[in-house]
Amino acid sequence: MTTQAQTYLNRLESYLGTRYAVNTREAYLGQSRRFLDVVGAKPAYNKMELISYINGLVRGEYRSRSISTIVSGVKAMFDANELHWPLTRRDMHLGMTEDREKAPALERDEVVKLILSVKELDWPYKPALALASVYGPRPSEIAYCLSHGVDGQVLRFPVKRGHIRTHTIPPELRRPLCFPGHNMTRDGLHHAFDRLLSRFVRPPAPGEGWHSIRRSLSTAMNKTGIDHYVFAQFMGWQVQEMPFHYDRTTPAEVDAKVFELHPFLPYWE
Repeated sequence: MTTQAQTYLNRLESYLGTRYAVNTREAYLGQSRRFLDVVGAKPAYNKMELISYINGLVRGEYRSRSISTIVSGVKAMFDANELHWPLTRRDMHLGMTEDREKAPALERDEVVKLILSVKELDWPYKPALALASVYGPRPSEIAYCLSHGVDGQVLRFPVKRGHIRTHTIPPELRRPLCFPGHNMTRDGLHHAFDRLLSRFVRPPAPGEGWHSIRRSLSTAMNKTGIDHYVFAQFMGWQVQEMPFHYDRTTPAEVDAKVFELHPFLPYWE
């Protein structure tokens, strides 16, 4: 990476400061780093350079929502470095249809097969799968936990809007979720998923990743008949209804209710 590119990233990091959640800051920095790797660090950028980069994302089969998120991260770098942003809203038209079928979930038995196969593996495979299959964090949140370490007692990691998810770690997970932190990027985490699925189940299909296990968990939990408020609290989702807003159930109480019905936790015994 050139000195100019590192300067752009350093200014972005200072610009974001503590105003954004940790995973947002890491995502913006990663998205900007990839942009600089592809397009280069320049004193100015023209419209066609940006459109060419976005076209590359489209060819890479990124979903339109993901492309918008990536571009937001790159624009933050432009703002932080007082670079002119040459695109208009019309330029961001992608002409892509959103298809929920392109957001796949693994089958329940595939997740179980991964759990039963991965127990003897070391970092990052075993802890990443334990996190994904039991708590359902986003990939950026898994990467945060792997990078910062977990003590085998309490799990804490930042989520969207600056909130913190806090969970108890049941006995079944105290060994896989007790490890020191080692740097893990989102790209490295994605490659780990591909290797894991290819080795123990099948080659990954387009669009599959750690988020597919998050969808598997949500689907399986819904089939248990669990109270939706309880599961929303467990996942750290926002719910607008007033009874949810005033509820003061502790995270440990929520965990206990979810663990009792959890579709994947028993396979970690």
